[in-house]
Amino acid sequence: MKLFFKHLARAIVKKPLQPIILVFTLTMAIAVTIFSLAMRKGLEEEVRLSQSARYGNAQITVGLNGTVDSRFMFAEDAETVLEGNAVAVGTFELPLAMGEERKTVFGVACEFTKIGKIFDFTFTEYGTVTPSMLGYAAFVTQAFVEENGLRLGDDFTVTAFGSEKTYKVCGIAQHSFMDGYDVMVDITGVVRLLTDGSPLLSALGDAFKPNSTIYVRLLGGVSVSDCIEKLQEDERFAGKTVTDVSQVLRIKTNADTLGYIIDVSALLAALIASSVTFCCFYIIASERTEENYAFTLSGAKPWKLRLLQYAEITAYWVMGAVLGCLLAMPLTGALFALVGFRYARTVLTLWQMALGAGIMLLVSLATVTTFIGAQIVKRKNSVENQVENKVVLWAFLCVTALSIFTFIAPMGIRFWVYIALVLVICFFLFVAMPALIKRLTKKINASFEKRFFTTYRLRRTPLRYAVKNIFSVKILHNISRLVALLTCILLTSSLMIASAFGNTQAVYRFFNGDYVVINATESCTEKVSQCETVQDSVRIFLGEADNARMASADNLSVFSETLGMERLPQGNQAFLTSGLAKQNSLKVGDSFTLTIDGREVELTVAEIIKSGMSVVLFDCEYFGIPYNMMVLSGADGVSQGALLQDVMDKIALELATVIPLESLFEDRLATVHICLKLGMMFLMMVIVFASVGMLDNLYESYRARRDEFDLYACSGMSEKEIRRMKGWEIVWTFGCGIALGIIGFVVLSFACNACFHAFGFETFLNVGVFFHNVS
Repeated sequence: MKLFFKHLARAIVKKPLQPIILVFTLTMAIAVTIFSLAMRKGLEEEVRLSQSARYGNAQITVGLNGTVDSRFMFAEDAETVLEGNAVAVGTFELPLAMGEERKTVFGVACEFTKIGKIFDFTFTEYGTVTPSMLGYAAFVTQAFVEENGLRLGDDFTVTAFGSEKTYKVCGIAQHSFMDGYDVMVDITGVVRLLTDGSPLLSALGDAFKPNSTIYVRLLGGVSVSDCIEKLQEDERFAGKTVTDVSQVLRIKTNADTLGYIIDVSALLAALIASSVTFCCFYIIASERTEENYAFTLSGAKPWKLRLLQYAEITAYWVMGAVLGCLLAMPLTGALFALVGFRYARTVLTLWQMALGAGIMLLVSLATVTTFIGAQIVKRKNSVENQVENKVVLWAFLCVTALSIFTFIAPMGIRFWVYIALVLVICFFLFVAMPALIKRLTKKINASFEKRFFTTYRLRRTPLRYAVKNIFSVKILHNISRLVALLTCILLTSSLMIASAFGNTQAVYRFFNGDYVVINATESCTEKVSQCETVQDSVRIFLGEADNARMASADNLSVFSETLGMERLPQGNQAFLTSGLAKQNSLKVGDSFTLTIDGREVELTVAEIIKSGMSVVLFDCEYFGIPYNMMVLSGADGVSQGALLQDVMDKIALELATVIPLESLFEDRLATVHICLKLGMMFLMMVIVFASVGMLDNLYESYRARRDEFDLYACSGMSEKEIRRMKGWEIVWTFGCGIALGIIGFVVLSFACNACFHAFGFETFLNVGVFFHNVS
């Protein structure tokens, strides 16, 4: 055994290129695997912390729903109704215009003396706040002070409700407050601004502290359902939107599904790594064929030579594991910042490193086992051809069966069927593809043989020999395998990324307008209609179902651009987008039930809309459900700042919240954007070390055939023809790989579209939206 290891060490010193490439591949693969594990944990932590920042430790939220009597709501009333079994804290959103450009920052007002009972904010810098300072004290985020050049203790002036107000920076927080606000002030200062313009509100005094959202934390001894029932029975909260926070947290903004996608991305990276490892190890083993044969003739047993191969790959893995763990540390830290995590921090554990390295050890050992098994099988050509035929046949049958099953399987398991199909297609491209290439090149070569002795002999000679070489040179097979696998993975991943981008763009363009007025009462609507800067205002209802949005409007124009509708639903009719209809196996004329604003209503499908979004449209007035928002569009030539200022001056005493249109969905799509960035980074890494493997294989192919190229020259081929032959080799090698990769991609793309119907997601339609917006 010492002789074997001594021989191994000399062989590595003599030809270090392949071992270096193999160690580099394992280093990258282990780093990516560790990084994916850290990102999976980081995504879970980001969702948990972002929900904590949004809800604190509250179990219930109470919000206005846009009815006429929804303007005044107080946290103290909620505590009274719940008979001392809960702590309630209220918040009130307000726009703050800053500077001469009237740039608007959206802040939140609350009671500083009570906010700590629900929310726990971590300040990087904190000043002293006394009761006398509450009227002008402000807590801001690090991003806010950096953007405006402020420091702790500095003053900044804003315009709110038509009046100027100066605040002092009393605390700087690393993260945003509540729903992502950069400024938090005490409600007392806001109330004084409101009372200055209203004798009625002024008469109410300092006890008047209105809330648009109330967060309730239970103290124990009472259930969430009992508290919700008590709140809804009280006339002060009748008609308000009472939400169980646990139900919201359970949805997790599709974080579980996105986490699965990260897992699949890591799996694809492992497949690419195993492919490159196989190719590099094939070159190493091929270079030592004669030495191993000499060992066999000298009496070495075959199992010892196989053990040497396992020992060699393990030695490469040890070096790759050390370097991969070292590389994963700065890589993970940099990527955590690049993908946009707001709350999660880079934490690499020994368990993640050990698991990432262990996964790649199993991949490496499995690769060598496959390689040794292939060597045993290939002792007889007849057996080889028979096995290849069976592999191609069974792989093709599995791909066909899984492709069909993806379309007919129950929605709940379609995602997992799709994952199985991905793995089978990758196996098909990597294992069965050499047999397909052989059959293809045999036919092409036979065609050239028939026409070889023609007037086109000199021109076709390089092409003919290129076809013969891809048929006979195993390294070219390995390159084609990599190209096919990489093409299939890149195209499929790019399809999913483009589809996700198209979906987010469609969501942002769901309404046609500039600003949204939340909790807009009837009087608020009348005042907005008097604004000269407003060209169009549309009242809407927007709600959330499990995997879809529920919407209604009093004007078709707000939806027509995005959904291309010609009419609105009437009565109990409902318009469903195609993905949602397929998800629930609904067709025109079918009935279904939705829970809207706490009430179950029965709807009938009247039309199915071709859209990548998941949304159901209905006539909320028919069911007595009030509109809860108003979408505003500015007149021509009016800036958004002027529009906002005019609207706020008119509705200052209505206590309605005005936010940018995109803010309606920004928080919901934050996790999606993080995962999209993760997906693109995975693709970049896969391209990097797959490209290294392909270039290395191509170089090794040329280096190993120097004598062969010399024979071509001696037989009369010119240097130009040899270069042309090499060029045709590259064309055929990459062409075969790309062609088979595209075939695999086509199968996966249709299966992907069918699979994601389980989530109400239309892949192809969203891709169309993406390219439409790009163009």
